[in-house]
Amino acid sequence: MEPIGSETQEEVTAEPVGRSQAAPSRAGSIILGGLGAGILIVLAVLLMQANTDKQELQDSIDSSNAEVSRLTSDLDTANSQLASANSELQTAAGVQESIVDFIAVSLTLGGGISERDGRCVAENMDSQLGTELLLRSSLAAAGLTPNAQDGREFTAGLAEAAAACGVPLNSPNASPAISGVALAPYAPSGADAAIGATAPTVTGVDFEGNEVQIGGTGRPTAIVFVAHWCPHCQQEVPQVQEWLDSTGGVAGVEVVSVATSNDSTRANYPPWEWLKREGWTPPVLADDQGGSAMAAFGGTAFPYWVFLNADGTVAARLTGTTDITTLDALMQSIAP
Repeated sequence: MEPIGSETQEEVTAEPVGRSQAAPSRAGSIILGGLGAGILIVLAVLLMQANTDKQELQDSIDSSNAEVSRLTSDLDTANSQLASANSELQTAAGVQESIVDFIAVSLTLGGGISERDGRCVAENMDSQLGTELLLRSSLAAAGLTPNAQDGREFTAGLAEAAAACGVPLNSPNASPAISGVALAPYAPSGADAAIGATAPTVTGVDFEGNEVQIGGTGRPTAIVFVAHWCPHCQQEVPQVQEWLDSTGGVAGVEVVSVATSNDSTRANYPPWEWLKREGWTPPVLADDQGGSAMAAFGGTAFPYWVFLNADGTVAARLTGTTDITTLDALMQSIAP
């Protein structure tokens, strides 16, 4: 029996605990270190890329801001130009309106037409000729500039515009031509001093510009002076026209009329529309604003009749409403 511990023990060479794991730990560290370095590199690259992207984005933002600033500046410039253009348009519109107003007022005062008709003609002329030519031609027509062609443009434009508006034109400011001695003013009572006197000759135009002569024609003539606002005239004109329509008047005696004392502020204006409504057929001389023709024949009230012999001397005069029988008798007295 061997004593305990006396038996021969095989020498066992034992590795120290942990030695076999030492090599793998170093490899893992290397791997982990490599991974960490790689991650750092990747992160660095990503960071650099991010910084690059950030810079590019900032550059893009800066560029966009610059573009916005430029566009804002352009918009401000455009708004300024638009405001200037609007101001110029308003100024031009104001000038145009002033010129049209001037022409309209001139036609109303000088053409013997209503304000409405004057504006219609003026606006029509502005549309046809344009504002610049309208102003230039109106000045030429008034004799303020020497351009004859512009004056002809105004005359043609006026005629065309008047026709388009249905407005007959006369020239009251261009007074009828009067030759001879004016008759004494008529007095309804007492002897008429004008009986036997030679009446003046008056030459003017009707509302369409056609020449009309009163007196000096060598024909017996009955002349009636009427005013559109006169109630007696409004009563007498249709009665006389009805008599003329039914009888033809008195053979050999010419009946003519004078539209005088025209006033756009008074009733029944304009006179040509009134006479047209009544179907008035005798020639109508358009008197001027001063009533020159009426004064030349000594008229003092409406309606006013003057009867001339063939030699131009005064046979009779009367005012106020006159019945057809009296008128017919007076015309018979001067008939050839």
